[in-house]
Amino acid sequence: MLINISLLISAALIWGAGFIATKWTLNDYGPYWSNSLRFIIAGLFILPYLFYKIKKVNFHYFLGPLSCACILYISMQTQTIGLKYTTAAKSGFITTLYAFFIPILLMLFKGIKYQLSFWGLLAMSLLGIAMLCQFELSSFNIGDLWTCICALFFALHILITAKITNNYHPIVLNGLQCVFVGLLSIIPALYIEGVPSFTPLFQFDEIFKSSTISGFIIVSIFSSNIAFSVQAYAQKTIPPHIVGLIFLLESLFATIFGFLLLNEQLTSMTILGGTLILISLGLIPKFGRIIQTP
Repeated sequence: MLINISLLISAALIWGAGFIATKWTLNDYGPYWSNSLRFIIAGLFILPYLFYKIKKVNFHYFLGPLSCACILYISMQTQTIGLKYTTAAKSGFITTLYAFFIPILLMLFKGIKYQLSFWGLLAMSLLGIAMLCQFELSSFNIGDLWTCICALFFALHILITAKITNNYHPIVLNGLQCVFVGLLSIIPALYIEGVPSFTPLFQFDEIFKSSTISGFIIVSIFSSNIAFSVQAYAQKTIPPHIVGLIFLLESLFATIFGFLLLNEQLTSMTILGGTLILISLGLIPKFGRIIQTP
């Protein structure tokens, strides 16, 4: 279990770096094509392995990965829409409410109950995220609503991954997910942002710089192919409510990479927020247990 927890932390680390890489992809593409090309490239990269691995399967075999892909696509697009109307700080905080939605959904639909101390850890983590994002409570707007929907679907994505992951090889599950998300995202991207130029994707002399192509390499190969595959593998043994808490580290890692690579400032508030997140996650093994299952 400790190995799989370490793997999930590694995935959160990759996604944290992915925030910086996503900013690089936005140098030449809008948010819709950034998301679309990310998964198209990831799907193309993993496609030869899928052809090698998948043999003699029926339509039902693809329903699980397709369900994951649809939910992930909705999550990412609702987050993008929300960002049009709300601040980055509010978006960053509200998105992490998926860690709150996961146990709530499991309580409502599965009858699972948790230690009271788990809710304390969750509250401590969310307070840390609020400090990390320098979140300020202001009037609730339509962008915040879209971001709440995004958080709900991210929670559903973790739950459905937990449900089906034992039926698939993790690389196959994620590979199919990437292919389906890439296909689903093409038409909306064309409709909203038009036909893009693919020239930035072939500027190989910029590959080791803060460029569009290096951004897509990171978010496609590492964030999409590797990190999501690690998630699918680790969720075979880690309960979803713990997964949600561990993934809150993504915000902490994003802040650290922003400081190291984008010269963003670390304030006493962000440092305290990061400390609260680390403390709450460190206490998971002792205080994050399920006390009743159906």
